Amino acid sequence: MSAIHAKFDLQYAAFRLNVDIHVPERGGTAIFGPSGSGKTTLLRLIAGFERSDTGLLVVNKNRWQSGSHFIPPHDRPIGYV
Repeated sequence: MSAIHAKFDLQYAAFRLNVDIHVPERGGTAIFGPSGSGKTTLLRLIAGFERSDTGLLVVNKNRWQSGSHFIPPHDRPIGYV
């Protein structure tokens, strides 16, 4: 079981973000790739700073984002540095 499940398929001007990731509750997870590949965009989607009407974000079995459902950043118990 994962603590975070993020699934997004978004087309931007410079790149396409196509990700389906399960992040475990324990341990460390690294997100890496070349500049412009969508690492920061993925983190912004998880934090709620960007929104996708077609994506899915589930954290600890709680749906934070899917379709028209969206929990705003100030209501998400997450830190972003």
